[in-house]
Amino acid sequence: MTSLAIIAGDSLALDQLLEALSDSAVVDTVNLFSASADDYEPAMYAGRPLDVRSLDALDPAAFSFLLLMPGTHQPDMIERAEASACCVLDASDVLAQRDDVPLFAGGALDRDARVLAIADAVSAHVAAVLAVVPAPLEPLSPPQAISAVVSKPSPINRSRFFICLSPEGVVIQT
Repeated sequence: MTSLAIIAGDSLALDQLLEALSDSAVVDTVNLFSASADDYEPAMYAGRPLDVRSLDALDPAAFSFLLLMPGTHQPDMIERAEASACCVLDASDVLAQRDDVPLFAGGALDRDARVLAIADAVSAHVAAVLAVVPAPLEPLSPPQAISAVVSKPSPINRSRFFICLSPEGVVIQT
């Protein structure tokens, strides 16, 4: 029987994960844990509410897998899970800081790995794009003649970026 313990942060990613898991036969049981379990609204899994339990009630040795979602930071729990037979899947960025842990960003996976860091969504998407881009990439050269320059504030972080139009193409510079 395959069991999954999820240490959850409150996010849309958790809802999407639970929906995907309920549509598949990957795991038999799912339990949800949170540092703020008392304030957590029940999540839905396989058409029923899933109780959220306190982290104090989590024994990693009782589960096949422990998944730490983004926004959670539980290095002590990871250590406890590593000491047990539980497979650790860390999307919280704790294990990504260690050199001895493989970082998964899509592609091949070592099926014998018991501890795995999962890259954040941006890193995973960039890795997926780079896997299909023909190599080698030629660096963009600066335009020889500039026809127009537009300066705009970035909608992401309000820093300015410049769009330069030239006969050689478009260059975006921050």
